[in-house]
Amino acid sequence: MDTIHIEEGERILLTVRKHWLSLARDSIGTIIVGFLPYVFFGMVSFAGFVPIFDLANQYVVFGSALWSLLIWITLAIIWTNYYLDIWILTDRRIFVIEQVGLFDRRVATWGLERIQHITVEHQNIIETLFGYGTLTIETAGHSDYDLSAHGIPNPEIVRTRVLHQIGTIGQLQAMTKKQADMIHMISHEAKGYLARDAAALAEITEKKEGVPEGLKHLADAALGETRRGVSAMMNLLSGEADKGELAIDRVRFDLAPELKDAVEHARHLAQAKSLSLTLDAPQAVLVEGDPAKLRDVVFRNIIENALNYTDNGSVSVGLATGNGLAIVRVKDTGIGVTESDKEKLFSPGGRGEDARAKNPHSTGYGLYISKRLVEAHGGRLWIESEGRGKGSSVFIEFPLAS
Repeated sequence: MDTIHIEEGERILLTVRKHWLSLARDSIGTIIVGFLPYVFFGMVSFAGFVPIFDLANQYVVFGSALWSLLIWITLAIIWTNYYLDIWILTDRRIFVIEQVGLFDRRVATWGLERIQHITVEHQNIIETLFGYGTLTIETAGHSDYDLSAHGIPNPEIVRTRVLHQIGTIGQLQAMTKKQADMIHMISHEAKGYLARDAAALAEITEKKEGVPEGLKHLADAALGETRRGVSAMMNLLSGEADKGELAIDRVRFDLAPELKDAVEHARHLAQAKSLSLTLDAPQAVLVEGDPAKLRDVVFRNIIENALNYTDNGSVSVGLATGNGLAIVRVKDTGIGVTESDKEKLFSPGGRGEDARAKNPHSTGYGLYISKRLVEAHGGRLWIESEGRGKGSSVFIEFPLAS
């Protein structure tokens, strides 16, 4: 038996069955046909044309039982077809499910982008009065792929809904192309600005005279940050922007050194705030994925977030394994997370109530991007906290390399 498969993110907009009058018409017609032989036999018997003897009575009883059984089977098929025949409109496709036999079900699918023309027809005054009719959809390609459905209630509304969704798909495709063009333009411009900054900082660090050693040290640190920023940004933008996908390199690597690098990178921030920053990690934890993206985007972002939102105490980073998973935990003694904040933190541009005060440079996209990258690696990321002022823990899980 065929079934429909709704894709991830696909939404059902409308489900349609045939009008109830279609069921009533077919059922009443079948019942009338079922009674006709009995009416005829009664009239003939009343006129005295039927011989009355035992064998004839047996034939009549057997024939009546067989005829009644056929009528009930027909009614069962009519009612089954009524409840199982259905149209489903999603935001991407039309599914047509037809019961072509008692044990035979057929599912056909039409992509909305293929639909070229939709017509509605009321074939008689009954259909007009009760608001049902025939909906015909013409698609691109061979005429065999066109579809006609009879007995559809409110076909004008169904037609309008389908046409509206087709228009919405066209608008989304145009917007997606504009967004992709904008991303490419922004990445080009941002890379240019960062490259010029890197060149200026490199000139300061390489100048042998007239530049104090302290300034050289600061410029060298800023140069390293700028280069890492360029690398992280270009890594993020290296996917298929028009599809909203991130490019992930698949290599087997040890998670522990990448996590250690992210911790050391954030060491200066912990020292500036007099916070304890510790790492507890085993010698080797092998996973598969993109080490650069996880280190530069996910781990650094999560650790720096913990430091930014912690005024006193510590941030501890741990790595463990269990049940076939690598588990990273970043625990802080900071401001904590409320239940309402948890719903916002992983959304695009989402921030907690105290985000602007504690970290004014936050864009609200760090956790959102981190979560997407982790999920692209087949893992998951979530946050736990007992509430405001009670600190929080961010957990990241990855499947271990087989």
